[in-house]
Amino acid sequence: MIRNHTTGLPYLTNIEVEKFISLGVYVLKEYVEK
Repeated sequence: MIRNHTTGLPYLTNIEVEKFISLGVYVLKEYVEK
């Protein structure tokens, strides 16, 4: 379990964390390239 203080969620599964990180990296790359 990973405590997430920013969203208030008690925990996220590893899969959810991986999806969130992947999405964040993708968005960051798109933002930097523009």
